[in-house]
Amino acid sequence: MASPSGSSPDPTSEKSPFPPPARHITTHDPATRLAIFSASLPDTVTPVYGPGTVLHDAFATFSHPVEVADEVDISAFKAHIDPTSTIEKPGVWFPGVGETLVRYW
Repeated sequence: MASPSGSSPDPTSEKSPFPPPARHITTHDPATRLAIFSASLPDTVTPVYGPGTVLHDAFATFSHPVEVADEVDISAFKAHIDPTSTIEKPGVWFPGVGETLVRYW
């Protein structure tokens, strides 16, 4: 449905016809050395509301090359999304040099 001015409606004002994005993080079981899904992060991805859009940051890394041993990457992302963290985080975060981001609109 178009707005009176003919432009697209504000996506934050209408319910999406799609289900919310889900997060599925893989890791490995050190005992069996098999790939498994990690339970260390919630499957739900918290939305971040921006002007005329809704963003879902599913995962991010903060170094290059990415440190994955002992799930260092997962621990860093958990600190990034922890609402009790004292790390200053903007509402809409953009990766810097050597950082990555998986984002859904």
